[in-house]
Amino acid sequence: MKTILFFLSLLLFGGMNELNAQNYFTKVIYDTIHITEARAAIQTYDGNFVLVGFYDNVSQVIKMDNQGTFLWGKSFENTGMQNDFNCVTETADNCIVAAGNIYNQTGGYFDLLCVKLNSNGDTLWTKTNKLGKYGDAISVCGTRDSGAIVTAYFSNADYSLYTMSILKYGAIGNLQWSKNYTSGDWYNFGFSIKEQADSGYYVSGFSQSHPSTLSPPPPPSFENNAFLLKLSSTGAVLDATRFALQYPDLHLKGMDFSFSNNEMMLFMRGGDNNNAYVLKLDSSMNLMWAKKYDAILYSYFNDLTQTFKFHKTAHESYVFSSPDEVIKIDSSGNIICAKQTFMFGRVVQSLETNDNGLFLMSNGPIMGVKNVPSTNPQIGTAKTDSAGWNNTICAFATTMSSAEDTIMVFQTAITATNGPGLDSILPKMHTINLSTISSCVAFTGAVHENDKEKSLIVYPNPSTGIFNLGLNQIKSIVSIEIYNVYGKLINLTQTSESSIDISSQPNGVYFLKLFTDNKQYTQKIVLSR
Repeated sequence: MKTILFFLSLLLFGGMNELNAQNYFTKVIYDTIHITEARAAIQTYDGNFVLVGFYDNVSQVIKMDNQGTFLWGKSFENTGMQNDFNCVTETADNCIVAAGNIYNQTGGYFDLLCVKLNSNGDTLWTKTNKLGKYGDAISVCGTRDSGAIVTAYFSNADYSLYTMSILKYGAIGNLQWSKNYTSGDWYNFGFSIKEQADSGYYVSGFSQSHPSTLSPPPPPSFENNAFLLKLSSTGAVLDATRFALQYPDLHLKGMDFSFSNNEMMLFMRGGDNNNAYVLKLDSSMNLMWAKKYDAILYSYFNDLTQTFKFHKTAHESYVFSSPDEVIKIDSSGNIICAKQTFMFGRVVQSLETNDNGLFLMSNGPIMGVKNVPSTNPQIGTAKTDSAGWNNTICAFATTMSSAEDTIMVFQTAITATNGPGLDSILPKMHTINLSTISSCVAFTGAVHENDKEKSLIVYPNPSTGIFNLGLNQIKSIVSIEIYNVYGKLINLTQTSESSIDISSQPNGVYFLKLFTDNKQYTQKIVLSR
């Protein structure tokens, strides 16, 4: 489901001696006529950023420089049917590979679409591969031979089975091999794939079987189980390990991972509340520890295929983001810091930049105090310095806790068969030009900041729970409403008030709406203890 709200902003980090050499920005990328949204982002070798997603319901690739300036944009489509890019990587020859899906109108199904571009946005090759009734790419990784490897999935005709596919392309787009993999008899998804030093691959994901086919272990009520696969350079399964929570928490999905020094850190989404989990494994895939975090990884796009990234920083720590927070942990899983977005946001992706700052990406319109140039869905980006602050990003510390948890570990069977072959779709490429503004912008209906300053003042802000209202020239108040970041009304006052008490609510961003007979005033407030 395509939603329109949100944005960005946060995080701390690192040494103040680095700040003088760092830059930061907040940019909103938009089109006054068409929708534009982003799904994934990378920083390239030259310090610039590449974002992929969709523009006017077709696949798009955008490049912006390290100051957030729009450089170029390309879109790819087939007879105007809806398609998008979900993932992007940089190759060893400093090019870009984006992967997603494209509708095959003749066959009535979705193909995998993979495109390689140079740093100027020139198309080097496009490849389409037959998938199934519905299919899409989820993860792509550049390989040492300047090619790329992609994880995708597809459904059969009645959607009773989703199969994971992995496809390896060479530098010139030649399909070197492709294989299908199944473990569960219902869902099989690979969320992250990365090449190893021996030219093999690790893949994290999850599988699910219909309840009637399950047998111990794990218990019959078991549902989603995460997996970690080790593959040879030609896709043969060398090792397959699955991970499960104890009943009644039935769901666990392997989102992403990081490996170094013969150790593996796995990032997972699990439990009925979709909490974040981090597991540490040794070189023999033995579980060293598992921790559960308060961060909630709720879905933004598709509940089955929504990915969440996990990054190792230059300082031997790790960063992951939920839609509302960014959390930094050490190699033992201890929380170093956690910050929550000041803006109304659901961060789609966060990644560490070359100068040890942070790049954040989300989709909007973005909550703020100024008028927006367009109410279409748009992309919000932010680059922080290594301290996580800049002159326009607002963030505040939030309470985040973790606890040891029990994870069951099993060897599992994975069936590999021949994968998708090439198809003959030749997508049309178009150049697109998008506009940018350098600031945080508003949601539809917001009061311009100059009007707000003359009329409604809320202080202190942030507050530990009680906010005082300065009502300059505001009369005949009808009601005052307080909403949380999910749009839920949590407080309603029908009479005039000089203060609002929300101390019973958890820390976070809220929105105060004050209604008079003929006007509405909106103010963002922050509860922080």
